[in-house]
Amino acid sequence: ARRPGFVADQKDGLTPPLNETLEFRLQPASKVIGRVVDSGGEPVPGAKVDMLRMRTMESGGMAMQFAMTQDTATDENGVFVFEDQEPGKIDLGAVASGYQKTNLRDLTIPKGEDLTGITLELPDGAIVEGRVLAPDGRPAIGATLSPVADASGGMPGMRQLGAVSVDGDGYYRLEGLAPGAASIEAKHDDYPRTARDIELRPGVNALNIEFQGGQEISGQVIDENGDPVMGAAVQALSPGSYWGDSRTTTDGTGNFTLSGVQAGRYTIEAEAEGFASAREEDVTVGEQPINGLQLIVERGATISGSVSGVDPEDYSRITVRSEGQDFDFRGTGVDHEGRFRLENRRAGDHQVIATMTDSAKRATANVTIDPGAVEVPVELVFDAGVTLTGRVHLDDRGIAGATVAAANEDGSRSGWSQTDADGRFTMDGLIPDRYTITVREFRTGISVVETVDVQSSREIEIEVPSARVAGTVVDETDRAAIAGARVQLKAQGQSGSSFLPMHAGSSDAEGRFQIPSIADGTWTLTVEKQGYAKLEREIVVQQGNDINDLQLSLQSTEGARLQVRLPSGAAPDEVRVAVLSGASAIVSGSFATGEGGSVRLSTVPQGNWDVLVSAGGSAVTAARVQAPGPVVPIALQPGTRLTLEVPSLIASGGSGTVRVTGSDGQPFRSLGWSGQPQTQWSLRGGRLEFASLPPGSWTVEVETSDGRRWSGTTSTQPGAPAQLRLEGDG
Repeated sequence: ARRPGFVADQKDGLTPPLNETLEFRLQPASKVIGRVVDSGGEPVPGAKVDMLRMRTMESGGMAMQFAMTQDTATDENGVFVFEDQEPGKIDLGAVASGYQKTNLRDLTIPKGEDLTGITLELPDGAIVEGRVLAPDGRPAIGATLSPVADASGGMPGMRQLGAVSVDGDGYYRLEGLAPGAASIEAKHDDYPRTARDIELRPGVNALNIEFQGGQEISGQVIDENGDPVMGAAVQALSPGSYWGDSRTTTDGTGNFTLSGVQAGRYTIEAEAEGFASAREEDVTVGEQPINGLQLIVERGATISGSVSGVDPEDYSRITVRSEGQDFDFRGTGVDHEGRFRLENRRAGDHQVIATMTDSAKRATANVTIDPGAVEVPVELVFDAGVTLTGRVHLDDRGIAGATVAAANEDGSRSGWSQTDADGRFTMDGLIPDRYTITVREFRTGISVVETVDVQSSREIEIEVPSARVAGTVVDETDRAAIAGARVQLKAQGQSGSSFLPMHAGSSDAEGRFQIPSIADGTWTLTVEKQGYAKLEREIVVQQGNDINDLQLSLQSTEGARLQVRLPSGAAPDEVRVAVLSGASAIVSGSFATGEGGSVRLSTVPQGNWDVLVSAGGSAVTAARVQAPGPVVPIALQPGTRLTLEVPSLIASGGSGTVRVTGSDGQPFRSLGWSGQPQTQWSLRGGRLEFASLPPGSWTVEVETSDGRRWSGTTSTQPGAPAQLRLEGDG
């Protein structure tokens, strides 16, 4: 129910017929009012202001976070207004021609009150304009341009937000940039990504860019009868990647051409509706084009079956998907009789998984599709498990619409639910174990993490802590306020950065920040801002004793600089980097490269540091850097592929934890999505593939939560995939 001037009220989980009259309570909405000014305090009319909120959605039986955005423009006095806003946390950003973009994160709209007094100050900015040409000198129509971010802050491979397209003559104009050293990247579907470094000055800067050619991979996609397949999607994947930069579709004769592929090793994948996907592994691109590649897509088999162990009324909540030879993210549902069909599956081993929305119930089964098989039956029986119920509240006020997630230590069982109007939730289907319970409510910024022992069905109370941490961030030299610094609290033992951190805030124009709902205990506080050394400090939080006056001083830094090259000698488009202090990372992330593979790590404190670097298809490589200091060249080694299998866990669909040790006795460390070093990995369904091992000899150990262990040794060599099977019952 909604009405202008009020916050909409929503009732979830209703099952008609309803015997009671629904009552909706509409609370008065709020306004967000502020000004956009220049560095001298003068209003900036016509500035674009955008507002972002995070929300939870369901997809494929899993809870996911997504962003909702609104935008408006300032009037002649630099004033902007967002009407009809509900209470909760928001991010604001503003940009105007000739100015840098400014962001304020983690602002809170009070319930029933307007959020006013916001000032977004736009420093003088730089503009880059020029022309983008194809290798033959023609305008590169379809190209997009964007500044290379200092760190992506998200998943590798994601396109930079704020990109602009060239016009019909190849001209572009990028605004909102900061003066100083910068890199500009150009992307096009037919050519390798190109980046150019530039020293930006205030005002307009000229930069022309020309794409380089790369190599072509051409061939044909046919079916098992030799007939051409039109409209098949073909892409070149680097080892360990799930998507490619070079993509195309087949024409009416099934032919395709992938243009502008950089030197390196790839898997060429073809997908077509009505067929199982086809792959050609280990295609090496060098100085010559590759012609005549043939990909045969087969009709594939159907995995069909039914589910049991659940009430038929819950069939609509079930999602079935498969993992193994084909990764199926969205999956399929079941019909009114509990039946399902997963079509176009390739020959090989598959794990079929059924999950249920708002539940941890799951059913798994392993199937093998033999070559030429048409249909493979499977029955999925949901386990009953135990039920966790509870209530999330703050000062006895129930928190509605919060996402409650539960996961055990080895990741073999997880589930999620949402709280009702009184803050109550129910999550069934858990196996007896210890669980990390995470509560998030993006509207208000509430975040709670607790560890709960669930050996049998039980009820818990989750009380949202009320302590607040607040303070000011300033420059160590001149004590000037620093706006836009990211402040984050991590519990002791928690490492790494997160795309959506649990407890974080951002400093405003006066350097002030606040982080609500912090539990008792010792926390590690980190502060990051581009151009300043990352700051860490331990603080102790106690309920009833807010910390309101933290003074955090940041030291300016030039950071550290790398020049990264792939084993082929080409520059990677993106690298994962971790700068280490002992076993933990002080700076980590996924970084887009500048010209020639340049990477600037702008928050590394002064000193000498160990660093780990990897890129698509390469092994993790270690080096030593100095900050500030000279550019450090990094020559990445070829990555080797190791497939690990534990047959007894494949048969049972079990999971475990994997550790890998080198011949020198040191643990192998890979770099995760956020660039954070990993020394252990989850083995689900009895299989795991490593794509970033250097050549060498390795000892592999697997351990399950019930204490079973397996161990074995193997060697890896470039270009020769290895396989290790750990036999026995553990």
